[in-house]
Amino acid sequence: MFSSDASNKSFRIIHPGVILLCCITIQGLVTELWPMNFEPVVLDLIDRAGSGVMALGAAILLLGYIPMMIKGTSIVDSRKHTTHIVTKGIFAYSRNPIYLGWLTIFFGLAMATLSWSGLLIPILMIALLDRFVIMEEEQYLESRFGDDYLSYKAQVRRWL
Repeated sequence: MFSSDASNKSFRIIHPGVILLCCITIQGLVTELWPMNFEPVVLDLIDRAGSGVMALGAAILLLGYIPMMIKGTSIVDSRKHTTHIVTKGIFAYSRNPIYLGWLTIFFGLAMATLSWSGLLIPILMIALLDRFVIMEEEQYLESRFGDDYLSYKAQVRRWL
């Protein structure tokens, strides 16, 4: 199943919540600096589409959180160790549906706040999560679950 001792050490350099909070703060600031300038009808359509994209992101989050809660594995507390590899549901299509959900919400937020520059923040978020969180998580999961995780990793893409 999984190994012990060394694989139980904490694995996150930066908690993903810190990255999310920083990105949403930056997105709020840059929205004021570079708003979209279209006709009001177009801006209204973009705003509505952004709300729809945020709703899609929230649905992806729920589809990621629920199976993790059912399995009883850690969702938010990075000091707790992963107890199971979740491979069913949305996890059969993405190894990181929770980060994908947040990313989708950020794109929707950029649309809903009518910000061109806000569209760059999700790209920053992907880079930071990938470098400081996901790579560390994958190393941790490989050491903790060995071949079970490597097999899952070979079958399912990181994002989509």
